[in-house]
Amino acid sequence: MQAKTQLAEQIEDAERKEDILKYDNYAKKILSHKMILAYILQRVVKELKGMSIPEIVSCFEGDVKVGTEALMSDFIRGENLEDWRYGEGRIFYDLRLSLANIEGHLKLFVDVEAQKNFWPGYSLPTRGIVYGARMISSQIETEFPLPDYGELKKVYSIWICFDPPKRVGNAISVYSMKKEDLLGHIPCEETAYDKLSVVQICLDDSSPDQGDRMIRLLNTIFSGNYTSKEVEETLEDEYNIPMSRAFKEEVGIMCNLGERIAENATKKGMQKGIQQGIIQSVKKLLENGIPSDEVKRLLKVTDEEIRLAKK
Repeated sequence: MQAKTQLAEQIEDAERKEDILKYDNYAKKILSHKMILAYILQRVVKELKGMSIPEIVSCFEGDVKVGTEALMSDFIRGENLEDWRYGEGRIFYDLRLSLANIEGHLKLFVDVEAQKNFWPGYSLPTRGIVYGARMISSQIETEFPLPDYGELKKVYSIWICFDPPKRVGNAISVYSMKKEDLLGHIPCEETAYDKLSVVQICLDDSSPDQGDRMIRLLNTIFSGNYTSKEVEETLEDEYNIPMSRAFKEEVGIMCNLGERIAENATKKGMQKGIQQGIIQSVKKLLENGIPSDEVKRLLKVTDEEIRLAKK
């Protein structure tokens, strides 16, 4: 019976992992929608301030696919998703794109990363700096020949965190290069050194969005607290994002996966709570001097549960 239970748990874990992987893939597809990307960039990319959503969309370069999968024209492709440099290792981008014909700027490069883990053992802005630096070095002999460094284009690495700590809630932080005069003043245009920015966006639908439209948009799509119909209505009515049939299907599948993941997480939490309650009951009986065999008979528990209670 115990082996059966363990096998069932292993199957459930495998199904949960598969659902999470599918959800991640659909989340990246949703993020690749041009108008959703435009709302994100309008909020955090200072070079795009004052531009309308259609104007930003018109700046997107590249054909229309993410990775190797072709998509409809509402989406933008991720370009150079794998970046390898001799001696520097390999980087995989979730979505990398470029924008051109921006007033005062020839071009911008942007990397957008969907991130579940707020603290994967290091600070995400540090990783963002590495991704941004790679986007800078990859421009050599592709965007400009050495030593024509004046043609270097600015890069943004944007990290969207879906599960930040409650103390953080909804938040947006930008990390960028600044000039500091330690003695006197060296004349230098900001555009000469302001070449790399890392943006961290934290989403928490249970916290106030403080009236931020971009935060509300992303929470509506990705929080898992809304049906696909509610998401569709918000995107159409509040953000003027047309819902084509293909896009509706993407949103519907992602919302269904999100609901299933949430239900499985709740179920697993309840099972863990029940298990902890059983262990506590076993522990109390053992502390009262009742032999292990008698405890097993009374509570119908396993040797493993006896061992955990003693531990």
